[in-house]
Amino acid sequence: MIKLAKGILLSAAGASVVSLAILLFRAQPSAPFETTDLRILFVFLFSVFAIASISMLLIALPVTLVLSKVKLERPWAYPTLGFLTGCAVSLLFAELPLNGSEWLEVAMVGGMAGAVAGQIWWTAYRRDVSAERMA
Repeated sequence: MIKLAKGILLSAAGASVVSLAILLFRAQPSAPFETTDLRILFVFLFSVFAIASISMLLIALPVTLVLSKVKLERPWAYPTLGFLTGCAVSLLFAELPLNGSEWLEVAMVGGMAGAVAGQIWWTAYRRDVSAERMA
């Protein structure tokens, strides 16, 4: 149970850090920390962490259960599904209306964060559990 919680928290933290890094360097590529209020960054980081944690509980755990039942747990499965889920979740929580290429930008930020969360989930939790079941 502790390993499960560690996997969820590490995955959510990874997604949060990736989202924050993209936000910072997308907003001000020359000097991201000079004019940014740190309180806003912490609120953003906490918000993304909360959304990512809830997504891990509501989406990643059921997907993990399905993948383990049908024996399709592979190193590529979790980052791929994380990317797709991240795209969908980021669009769900986006400020509407989005115009033109904003849809793609928002989806890609969520997708990259989801892919990182999926990779961390595989590395921190599922790889060992999957190997134990196969043995």
